[in-house]
Parts: sequence; structure tokens; C-alpha cells
Amino acid sequence: MNRHFIVTTVKNEEDFIRNTLDSVVTQTLKPIEWIIINDNSEDNTEEIIREYAAKYNWIRPINREQKTSTRKGGENVAAIIQSGIDMIDLVNADFVSKIDGDLTLPEDYFEVIAETFEGNQKAGIAGGRCYISKGNDLIPEFEIDNQVRGPIKSYRKDCLVSIGGIPQRKNWDGIDGVLAEFQGWENVILDLKVVHHRPTSSLTNSSFKNSFLLGMDERKTGYTLLLALLRSYNFGKERKFSFIHTIFFVFGYLFSMVTFKQYYFDKSFRKFLNQRKYLLLKSRMCKG
Repeated sequence: MNRHFIVTTVKNEEDFIRNTLDSVVTQTLKPIEWIIINDNSEDNTEEIIREYAAKYNWIRPINREQKTSTRKGGENVAAIIQSGIDMIDLVNADFVSKIDGDLTLPEDYFEVIAETFEGNQKAGIAGGRCYISKGNDLIPEFEIDNQVRGPIKSYRKDCLVSIGGIPQRKNWDGIDGVLAEFQGWENVILDLKVVHHRPTSSLTNSSFKNSFLLGMDERKTGYTLLLALLRSYNFGKERKFSFIHTIFFVFGYLFSMVTFKQYYFDKSFRKFLNQRKYLLLKSRMCKG
């Protein structure tokens, strides 16, 4: 279970990419190949990556030709990640990791991931915990629904194949874990401290249009209206002008109900998804 590949997508990461590069090249378990996709960075990110690639022949830099004006989340990131996975010879892989370009990993990170997959045959997705550095302290970053965070996901190959690769959805890093559970796999969060130098909240597209599109995506994913309303509250309070974002989110959901009749997933998965989310919500409420 030691054969692994890494895929990383980066855009304008010159301030942090060396942290990630240094973390990976000093790992006790190095990858067969590390594909780093540069999404048209406008700073020195490309030059830094090529500097390391010249020293380590298992680092494979890729420049993405299609330009995006900003660092966008959702389907754009999912598509770039999947394009990197498609370059991998999965026959020779035990697991594949997607990591961001703004992390510092403990030196035994991938060794522990490999041991986890080896010791737990049901483990489909594994990863550590993200922390934010504040002064001399490390503060835990938020976790969602007991799932491995998007910046540090490692997939057992068989699990990745069974869920059909990276879901091409806005909420890809939330849906993949539920798809894995639906297929009988487990999400495993490990006590490995990963420093996230550019927290997710600083990258979020905070436009009202994006809130509207996320609401549409929630409906097409299969969330019930009640669950979407509860989720919209949590979504909105993470942003400035939270109430307006929540309104746009709800309008997006309702607009999708009227104009788009089809869902991304079949009825059995949608039922599983909502049952799981309701149980998690109930558990949170019981904890106060």
C-alpha cells in the first residue's frame, strides 16, 4: 500500500508553495509521481515549481492553457484535479492524494496514510486535520460533517474508481465522501496536524451570484428544501452580508426547483444523502 501519486492545483501560490514542496520532498514515503497543475499563475509560482522539478524527477509540472480570471472553486477545481488524475497510471497506484499548494505536512504524513489504508480495508478516503497558524499557536480550522477536508484528501484507488473519480460539482469535496460511504467505504480523519497557510475562507468566491449558483447546486444534488434552508444559514454566516447571501442561496434553490427537473444523482443516493445529513444535524443539536 506504498505506491502513491499526488495531484496539486495551484494559482498564485508563490508565498506558500515552497512550504508544500519542502514538505513533500522530505516525506518518509515519497510518491511515484507528483503532478502539479499551474492554473495560469501571474506570480512566480511556475518558476518555483520548475526549480524543484529540476531537482526531483518525480515532480511533474503542468501548465494549464485555459485561463481563469480568479481562483474559483467548485466545478473548475474539480475538473482540474480530475485532469491530473487522468494523467496517472492507476494500475500502479495504491492511493492517490489531492493536496493544496499552501500546506505544511508532517514528514510522516503519507506513511501514516499508507498504514491507515493497509490496516483498515474499508478506509476509502483518509486525511489529517487542517490548522491555521496564529502567532505561536495552531488553531484548528473548521471541519464539515466528519469528512476529510478538501485540501488534504487521499483516496484508496478502488474507492476513487468506485465513486467515478472527482465529482464534477461545486461541492465536490463534500459529495465525494458521501458517495464513498454510499459505496460502503469509510472516511477516516487522522490526528495529523497540517498547517493551512491560506485558509479556505480567504479563497471563497463571496459574490451573490456564487451564492445563487450554490443554492441551485444544492437542489440538483438532491438536498431537501428543509435541509437546504438549514445549510443556507450555516453557509451565509461564513460571509459578509450573511443575510443577503442566505437569501440568494435560497432563491437559487427555488429557481432550480422550477427550471431544472433533473438531479445529479439517482433517488437511492439522494435518500442516503439526506438521511446522513439529518443524522449529523441531529447529533450537533444534541451536543448543544
